[in-house]
Amino acid sequence: MTFINLAVNNVKKNFNNYIMYLVSAVFSVMIFYIFCSIAFNDVFVKLADNKPTVKLIFKASAIIVALFSFIFIWYSNSFFLKNRKREIGIYSMIGMEKKQIAKMLFYENLIIGSLSIVCGIILGVMFSKYFSLMLIYLMRETLNIKFAIVFKVFLHNYFSIFYTLLIKFYSQLQYNI
Repeated sequence: MTFINLAVNNVKKNFNNYIMYLVSAVFSVMIFYIFCSIAFNDVFVKLADNKPTVKLIFKASAIIVALFSFIFIWYSNSFFLKNRKREIGIYSMIGMEKKQIAKMLFYENLIIGSLSIVCGIILGVMFSKYFSLMLIYLMRETLNIKFAIVFKVFLHNYFSIFYTLLIKFYSQLQYNI
């Protein structure tokens, strides 16, 4: 059995345990996507160019959303791993090396990370127009906003979440899982 097969079996077997981690990661990706789609929307960019305070709020919000997503995914992953310490210990007792356990956990995180990115982006696309309209209403502006999918948002979102998961995995290796 390869590590990928073992990781897939672990995800299937422990899906009830993975569901909270998956939901938190999907939520983070969705919120991050929605914010990025608003920030890169041409209508909001033009509005921000005309009003310096809006531009400042967008920049500050970008930092806050990215930081929140990073901390949220980091915490949910740590919580999930704490719940699996016994299982990881059994793997160690039956002869798996720490490097092999780390490789298995990497594949599991890759599976969950990929699922969360795909599901989060789909949900983000579905709800981005709604949140854009809410923001326009709260700003008391009369803007004509069109539904647009910007490829730049996909790349920004994917790489941000991917690097978060990669940093989390690297920290697991540093602390010997």
